[in-house]
Amino acid sequence: MFASGAYGFVWVSGHAELYNVGGEDVEITGNDHDFVNTIYDPDSHPISFDRDMEILTANSTYVTWGHSYNGKVLFTGASSHLRISFDHEVYGWGMNFQQNVDDDVVYSIELSNGIKRTMSVNGIMGYDAAFLGFCGGAIDWIDLEIVDTPNEPYPLGFAVGQMVVVNNPVPEPSTLILMGIGFAGVSLYRRFRKV
Repeated sequence: MFASGAYGFVWVSGHAELYNVGGEDVEITGNDHDFVNTIYDPDSHPISFDRDMEILTANSTYVTWGHSYNGKVLFTGASSHLRISFDHEVYGWGMNFQQNVDDDVVYSIELSNGIKRTMSVNGIMGYDAAFLGFCGGAIDWIDLEIVDTPNEPYPLGFAVGQMVVVNNPVPEPSTLILMGIGFAGVSLYRRFRKV
């Protein structure tokens, strides 16, 4: 994990970190080659996409998804840009994503709170899909865009999948410390009050 500079916001390195703060899997339902522009998180909040996304199965109908995951993914088609929007503020998000070619590409990521980063993603089959995740900040949209395709002259698409959402605020570390001090103080008070 590394801090981004925004107070309380951290990038996370895997799904487990989001599960530890209350993250829940977002299920993609539907059949291969169906199109959706909205899916729902476990609390029935809509997650919307700015385009119709094709449902595909990783390692079957979407072959560049590099690891042993065989679940559903959502493919952008030939579009190299995607906005994911939430109907409420989310406090953490994670997902895997992978382009549909065997070349490295660079993605630009921007969050509604103004935080930006770039990621280089290996597109060679057999490599794991890239993970993008954060927690601790409240956002209501994410933009992903392929900004550099050194060996590909045409627009590339990509797929997203294995999504995790955190709907409840994640306590700041300082809040947890203060709570711990408060609990310690109460227990000391009770102990000395009995004497």
